[in-house]
Amino acid sequence: MKTDAIGKGKQTASAVVYAGPCVLTFVKLVEVGADATLTLYDNASAASGTIRDYLEAEDGDSQVGGPRTAPVTFQNGIYATLTGANAYYFIEVEPR
Repeated sequence: MKTDAIGKGKQTASAVVYAGPCVLTFVKLVEVGADATLTLYDNASAASGTIRDYLEAEDGDSQVGGPRTAPVTFQNGIYATLTGANAYYFIEVEPR
C-alpha cells in the first residue's frame, strides 16, 4: 500500500525525523559559509545504530542531495545528526 510522503520542512538541528518504519524519498543538506554533514541513523531516539545515509557539503554556500532514486529503508525510524554552523536540511519519508 502506497502512502503519501511526509515532509519535515527546514530542519536546523539534530533530531528524530520519524519514529517508525519508513523509506527515505528525499533529503537535501544546505551549508552556509562552513562545511556541514548530515548522518541518518536507523534509530528513532538517538544518534546510534546503523548509518543508512550520509551527506557532506563543503566549500561555502553549497547544497547536496535530492530525491533518492533507490529506496533507503529504515526499520526503526530516522535520527538525523547535523553538524556545521548555519547548516540546515530538508527530508521526506514514506511510512511503512
